[in-house]
Amino acid sequence: MPVAKVIIISGPPCTGKTTLAKKVAKIFHLPIVSCDSIRELLYDELGCFDLVMFKKNRKASFILMYNIIELLLNCRQPLVVDSTFWSRENRKKIEGLQRKYRFRCLQVNLRALGQILWERYRKRVLSGCRNPGYLDYLRRKELKRKITKGFSISPKIRGRTIVVDTTDFKKVDFNRLLKTIKNFLKD
Repeated sequence: MPVAKVIIISGPPCTGKTTLAKKVAKIFHLPIVSCDSIRELLYDELGCFDLVMFKKNRKASFILMYNIIELLLNCRQPLVVDSTFWSRENRKKIEGLQRKYRFRCLQVNLRALGQILWERYRKRVLSGCRNPGYLDYLRRKELKRKITKGFSISPKIRGRTIVVDTTDFKKVDFNRLLKTIKNFLKD
């Protein structure tokens, strides 16, 4: 019986996770499950004006993300997962899903110099394009501490992990990365 293939794209904000996930999904015709996309839908529908509501939305978005992943795994559907996996709890959840469904996994863990990420993040916030539900102005200290690390811990999943430094996007060999993903999906 065939098993699902999951491509996990992880890393801190502003490393290019969503851009890469969308590119992979488009090229290989795969669904993307993105915690941020779910979270933004919740912000738009339910609002988010304080940290209490923010935490509820964040928790609900991860519950929904894992529920959608599980639905796709039940169908053995290959998919792309886009998330930071900052919390140990969320890494444990995806690790548990791999034990349950025995999916094959290719992780692409993006990272960059912390100060570069922080500058990208500041520009993103100042652009006015960021959903206000993220409450960046209330979470600045926490976000700076996390983002300036320049990396996030990958889930401990069986499979191959590729670490990609996106400090300078021009130096990333995206063609080579896409070829690796193509080979993973073909195997």
